Amino acid sequence: LPQVTYLPVQLSQLVIKKWTGDIIDYEKGAQIAKVYHGRGRCEFKEGHIYNGEMKYGLLHGDGEFIWKDGTKYIGEFKNNEITGKGKYEWTDKSTYLGYVKNGMRHGEGNYVNKAEGVEYNGEWEDGLRHGEGALRYKNGSMYEGQWSYGQKSGKGQMTYASQNYYDREWKTNKRNGEGVMHWKTTNEKYTGHWDDGYQSGFGTHIWLEGSGENKLLRNRYVGYWRKGLRHGQGTFYYSNGSKYE
Repeated sequence: LPQVTYLPVQLSQLVIKKWTGDIIDYEKGAQIAKVYHGRGRCEFKEGHIYNGEMKYGLLHGDGEFIWKDGTKYIGEFKNNEITGKGKYEWTDKSTYLGYVKNGMRHGEGNYVNKAEGVEYNGEWEDGLRHGEGALRYKNGSMYEGQWSYGQKSGKGQMTYASQNYYDREWKTNKRNGEGVMHWKTTNEKYTGHWDDGYQSGFGTHIWLEGSGENKLLRNRYVGYWRKGLRHGQGTFYYSNGSKYE
């Protein structure tokens, strides 16, 4: 829609069936129009409800918008747009508290969905996770790092429920690029290249003593991988001093 500075009562009545606030005269040039203005309650013909501030016929300022399905937004409005800082409450009990732009999550914000057991705290763009943020899962897993339009992408660390963790490069929600995987459950560590979640390319996999990396290594493989398997040129060092190359 073109930018407007006011909305006359005649046009407002096309979508609003009831308004409990003031109606004032608004003068623009040679025209004088009556407009809804101030704080009040709107009942829309579609069944939605707005409680809050209006400025010359437009939703503008602080307010609460309740859709007919029960979804609710409480926060800032600007020229009929949900823009600023506020809180969404959806019918599935999920919530969002933070910044919005044109009705979408945009900027810093916190999203909680108790039904799915997830919580995200970080940056958003056009309704999607984008930038830096942390996502916690119901099973105790957590990802902290970079996002690109809803997907893990860039540098980040994923700690799994088992306390195994992967650190470094991601793309399209999968381990891609250079990264390090620590298997605490089996005292193993891989450092090298990944492709779509698999060890692929050149890397080093070591089997550690239980007390840490400074102890004698049991076994170690240095070489190439494909789809999570040792594949191609490589060297396997055994704990007894033997070597296969």
